[in-house]
Amino acid sequence: MHPTAELIGAAATLIALGFLTAASIRSISRRKHVSPGAR
Repeated sequence: MHPTAELIGAAATLIALGFLTAASIRSISRRKHVSPGAR
């Protein structure tokens, strides 16, 4: 693979991981706010 393609793939992976991390943090914090004593 070309170095440029590898860089693009790595950047896309980092962006996707960051998006997933932000989404899970949001849902976790939302869950805490909505029902603090669910269990």
